[in-house]
Amino acid sequence: MLGHKVLKFDRPQTFFAYRARLNFQTSFTGRDQLTTLVTAGNNIPNLTATTGTAMTRFTIDGEGRTDTYLSQLVYRFPLGKNAIVWIGPRALAPATFNPTLNGSIGGLNGAISRFSAFNPTVYRPDFDGAGAALAYKFSNQLQLSLGYIADDSKVNQVVSGKGLFNGTNTAVVQLTVSPSRQLDIGLTYTHKYYSDNTTGADPNFNVTGGTGSAFARNPFEQNSTTTNNFGFQFNWRATRSLSLGGWFGYTRAHQNRGGDSDATIINTALTVGLPDLFKKGNLGGIIVGIPPKVTSSNYRNSAGLLREDPSTSLHLEAFYTYRMNDNISITPDFYLITKPEHNNNNDPIWVGALRTNFTF
Repeated sequence: MLGHKVLKFDRPQTFFAYRARLNFQTSFTGRDQLTTLVTAGNNIPNLTATTGTAMTRFTIDGEGRTDTYLSQLVYRFPLGKNAIVWIGPRALAPATFNPTLNGSIGGLNGAISRFSAFNPTVYRPDFDGAGAALAYKFSNQLQLSLGYIADDSKVNQVVSGKGLFNGTNTAVVQLTVSPSRQLDIGLTYTHKYYSDNTTGADPNFNVTGGTGSAFARNPFEQNSTTTNNFGFQFNWRATRSLSLGGWFGYTRAHQNRGGDSDATIINTALTVGLPDLFKKGNLGGIIVGIPPKVTSSNYRNSAGLLREDPSTSLHLEAFYTYRMNDNISITPDFYLITKPEHNNNNDPIWVGALRTNFTF
């Protein structure tokens, strides 16, 4: 038998939460941009604690903070005619400098769940990054982007196993190919390193970006882990009112300390975007996918149980963003997780949300 816990729930729970952000964008030359983002809120909950699975998480949750804080500091500037450079000490992420090819579904006007935003294993390190990135446009059909980021909570520490290069970090490279104006394809490789966290003191030890099963997020029980992540993404704008997209992610994880085990993790999704649905400026969307899942592993815990997911969960989501005017939009969203934690013994979990965005 596998060591998966069984999740049971008695009744629905309703809550209200908010997040406010001030986005200061400064230019020194007219071509560069310094982004300074200040955030405050009442701690939008991380539903992992409530439901017992990260498969239910929102795209945005409160990071456990209720104060006002600097949530992003990134500087972008051109390098010659065809290149752009990013450098930042706070919240420089792969999705900042790579086309995720999921613009019709992800983002502030898109779906609400964390998994639906984009391919989590290549674009989401699940820590706030400090580092640098470069994007080079060879032509309208071909673009290369690459970057290196480290956990910004550790880069300022002159301690073994921390700092800019010796602590938790992510390196990513992507080739974006656009055979036509309607079709974009992304081929992505992301290398992640997570330092040892067997004490449980580091909340950022999460190799699949805060999505998927507990086995996928921590395949070797938080022993130091290296992952090689490969992603294939596409977006096809079939018509002005229909966009089809999706991704497939393949991860090979290796245990660096406490053993020499390996694990294979996959995730995939298909998306349907419906721009201008019922009214110009509105957006509808559907997402069907499989959150990160351990398909094979030779790692066993102290009880001798194999850390491998026994079944397959489905993520089913639909949303509709209605723009009341240029400043206010309302998004009802519903998603269903079948067999949570990829465990057939668990009852389905559904999450409904109503998001209102005020933009000024």
